[in-house]
Amino acid sequence: MSFTFSHQAWPWRHAAASFARLCGRQPGLVLAVGLLAATSLHGAQLWQGPVTQFTQAGNADQLTANVWITRDAIMGIYNARTEAGYDKIGGHSPADTEWAYGKLSDYATLTYAPWVAWNGKSPPSMLDREAVLHLISEDIYLAVKFTAWGGSSGGFSWQRSTPGPAANLAPTAQLTAPADGAIVAAPWSGTLLAATADPDGTVALVEFFANGTRLGSVTNPAAASSLRVTNLAAGAYVLSAVATDNAGGTTTATTALLVVTPAPIVLRQPRRASTQAFEFIHSATAGLRYVVRRSTNGVTWAPCQTNTAAGTDVTVRDEGATGSFTLYSAGRLPNP
Repeated sequence: MSFTFSHQAWPWRHAAASFARLCGRQPGLVLAVGLLAATSLHGAQLWQGPVTQFTQAGNADQLTANVWITRDAIMGIYNARTEAGYDKIGGHSPADTEWAYGKLSDYATLTYAPWVAWNGKSPPSMLDREAVLHLISEDIYLAVKFTAWGGSSGGFSWQRSTPGPAANLAPTAQLTAPADGAIVAAPWSGTLLAATADPDGTVALVEFFANGTRLGSVTNPAAASSLRVTNLAAGAYVLSAVATDNAGGTTTATTALLVVTPAPIVLRQPRRASTQAFEFIHSATAGLRYVVRRSTNGVTWAPCQTNTAAGTDVTVRDEGATGSFTLYSAGRLPNP
């Protein structure tokens, strides 16, 4: 609806691990599989997955591609990946490892030493004690506990932590429409648009909410998903899009929307400001968009000003009002 008047007669009118490949040269491995993930802190990787039990009987516990812990019939343990046997003279076996008593959670403050120095040349002394093994080159820390030592007959058993599967990365989500902080006229009908992605899988579901009330959802959405909303009543809303990935991870994106009841449009206080300018005021609702049109014959109308109202009054100044007779109308533009 619009309202018009003539500046001559002034007729006023109203108008949003494989790690778990602990294979060896011979059978004799017992493995417990679990679910927790390795975490990286300050460049170091902590194996905080579930504990696995390993019993050495001629095989090796292949911790990584670079460290395989094993033992011959006599002597201590060594890294079968890089050593032919236990280094009795140098005392550095297992190569590329260092050891400390304590908890994995305290790894950064423990004092580490080569295996033989750590156990004081007395392997039985390490039995049933919590310890941390550091794989030096790969900067991996894992919890270990020796549970059996075969003495001169060879073999050993231990429990150790595992890396577990990689932690799921949450999806990303952004509400792209309506714009955050938008003001629209009631009742509002429009489209909610959400952009979503998942760095290590797929987005399985996008749900849309208004002030916590579920509006609808899109299953297996494309990168951009949408939901049509109709007749949203006047009020302040927090619109939300919740993206859920194929592993159950979720991310919520929000935007604010204000739906207002428009005030009637009233044109008032017309005056000729100069020989070429004409001014008047029209009432408005802050945040809504308006267009002012003019006509010299009441049939053909041309826009002369559009605006987003900053308050309840908008001052219009037409610098092209050179004719002796001009009509003006003010109307509200449709919601975006």
